[in-house]
Amino acid sequence: GQCFLRHEKKFYLYALYNKNKPKSDSLMSEYGTVFFKTKQMELGDKMDLASYLLKPVQRMGKYALLLQQLMKASRQDVADLRDAEKMVRFQLRHGNDLLAMDSLRDCDVNVKEQGQCFLRHEKKFYLYALYNKNKPKSDSLMSEYGTVFFKTKQMELGDKMDLASYLLKPVQRMGKYALLLQQLMKASRQDVADLRDAEKMVRFQLRHGNDLLAMDSLRDCDVNVKEQG
Repeated sequence: GQCFLRHEKKFYLYALYNKNKPKSDSLMSEYGTVFFKTKQMELGDKMDLASYLLKPVQRMGKYALLLQQLMKASRQDVADLRDAEKMVRFQLRHGNDLLAMDSLRDCDVNVKEQGQCFLRHEKKFYLYALYNKNKPKSDSLMSEYGTVFFKTKQMELGDKMDLASYLLKPVQRMGKYALLLQQLMKASRQDVADLRDAEKMVRFQLRHGNDLLAMDSLRDCDVNVKEQG
């Protein structure tokens, strides 16, 4: 943990690397493809340059996971590991924020309208909470009756993702909506009141979905819930 914290200032380079990567990818694609492909063949390397340039981005995520695992496994004081993990995750978010802000700079999209778009469909977002509430039941039904059928269809279609992965998408998407709205607020120089209201609404539905799931788990429970309080 102390090793990571000692080099904290240098980790900011990751955020800059992430911010500038689309530009470097574009330059390499435009001018360097033939040259680097020739060098790759000369060296007999199975990985192309693009794969090597992706490594720093992947490595930061691996650092965060490593620090998490060390905290779980350690019986010593983990304060330094916890601080190091927070620092790494901050730089991961910061890199994504810089990238988002770069994308929005000189953008002709009215950011205020994006918040209004979410708010216009506010009532429909309640479907997410119901989806989240019923997902364990649908997972159970699919596992019990549909595994062979859907696996066969997946192989027929040559799809790398199974049905369970697709059914998880709506759950993941709500979290991504909340992050998107946060990034839009950070990057925008316009009035962000609608974006803030939209982000609150999305986060409420995220919590509401989890609350409905918890209430379902407690129904017909033989524990006196009042006593627990």
